[in-house]
Amino acid sequence: PGGGQYAALCSAQGKVLGDLRVLAVEEALLLLCEASCRARVAQTLDRFIVADDVKVTDVSGEVAVLGCYGPKAGEAIARAAGTALPALAPHHHVEVRVGEVRVRVVAAPFLGIPGFDLLLPAEAAVAVAERLLAAVRVAGGRGVGHAAFETVRVEAVTHWYGLDFDETNFPQEAALEATAISFTKGCYIGQETVARIHYRGHVNRRLAGLALKGERPPARGSRVQRGEAEVGRVTSAVRSPARGAPVALAMLRREAGEPGTSLTVEADGTLLPAEVIALPLVPPAPAA
Repeated sequence: PGGGQYAALCSAQGKVLGDLRVLAVEEALLLLCEASCRARVAQTLDRFIVADDVKVTDVSGEVAVLGCYGPKAGEAIARAAGTALPALAPHHHVEVRVGEVRVRVVAAPFLGIPGFDLLLPAEAAVAVAERLLAAVRVAGGRGVGHAAFETVRVEAVTHWYGLDFDETNFPQEAALEATAISFTKGCYIGQETVARIHYRGHVNRRLAGLALKGERPPARGSRVQRGEAEVGRVTSAVRSPARGAPVALAMLRREAGEPGTSLTVEADGTLLPAEVIALPLVPPAPAA
């Protein structure tokens, strides 16, 4: 209990059925995944339960998730809980109390800055959020909405299941091989295909970052071209305050995905100049 791991659940063909955070809790594993793939994840796991004393239960309606990110996130959570947080490795977790509510604090390293996700009973979400926001304000922060989160997410290249990759992609296409795939453990679903790509071949497309000209970010699904040929599609795009211009993630053909490659993106009937840039799109801020 207390341990955690980021992982990809693959099909027999090696495609990503869902990306998960697997948390070890007392006599159970708690799996966190996107709502868009939760039914598929549960059905896949159910299919491989034969004689084991294991049950898969969807508890989405019972659990709320609050996010607290930034250099002083741990300080704010500690203030709300009235107790210091231990040092937590990525995806590891600890249980604290905020008032009378039991809250599981999970280290969430996705945004290139310190961050935590808080899991708690859904009926207590408003009360805990208010207490956490008060602690955040004392630490000099504030609450933000989805647009701000999305901007930081894309700048940090936090690829999102259902947006930047899905069940049509191999893990290597979404750059998951370093964080969500093992090449040393024993047999798992899809291992043969995933390992063959790693050791003997390559994928034909891969998630890449784009720096764009103009003011407005292109819509998701916008065509990316090299000359007259389509080489990919935009998966996420935002206007980056750090760069003062739009940035995007795009699934590109391998030959078009090298940093420095000049491309165009079709947006509102015009072609925006774009350049493939190294990831992350914005370097992480230095630690406070």
